[in-house]
Amino acid sequence: THYGPKLFGKLGGRWLSTYLFIDSDAFNIKNRNGALAAKITSKGSIELQGNRVVTAGGITSSSDNNLAVGHINNLSTLVYHRFNKDNIAIGRDVLSSSVNIYSNVAIGNEAMQTMGISALDGSTETQSNVAIGNGAMKGKTDGTRTTGASNVAIGHGAMRYCDNVDDGSGTDYNVCLGQSAGLHTSGTGNIYIGRGSGAGTQTATCGENVALGY
Repeated sequence: THYGPKLFGKLGGRWLSTYLFIDSDAFNIKNRNGALAAKITSKGSIELQGNRVVTAGGITSSSDNNLAVGHINNLSTLVYHRFNKDNIAIGRDVLSSSVNIYSNVAIGNEAMQTMGISALDGSTETQSNVAIGNGAMKGKTDGTRTTGASNVAIGHGAMRYCDNVDDGSGTDYNVCLGQSAGLHTSGTGNIYIGRGSGAGTQTATCGENVALGY
């Protein structure tokens, strides 16, 4: 055809077809107008009209077992950084600037966006976190990254600015449920349940606290 070879298949008794072409590192599928509709790359990702799904091997040989669904431009750090492994990221800008992260689940726009540290030794200080909700465990706002392990943050903005205190204490083993719960959490073993509970300040480090209610 005018746009090149076509792939044919029968679905529900109807024959369907789509255009195909191959470039240096990808298998591409075009729509009936000749525009790119989908791409399967040699690096283990599927791109659908500007969105990317990454499974299993990630993009590099060392970045393993990441599952990422989101806009293609927002997942490059997660899938290209060689020490990012066993993570699940769903949404826009999820884990998009994170490095040295292991076994995290982040769902919601900007969840865990700037987590991890830039060390080259594959630090495991940011691992086993669950962040669900827009901006949950987003991280610092000053361009640096923050660390945390074994935290559960569920709700819009829960633990959004976690570990904003630079005292080396870390932010681990916290449970924050509700919108903006534990907003500025920096400490260990806190439980905050309810909208805005345990919001705290950017200059305080607290540990082993329990706060319930709005």
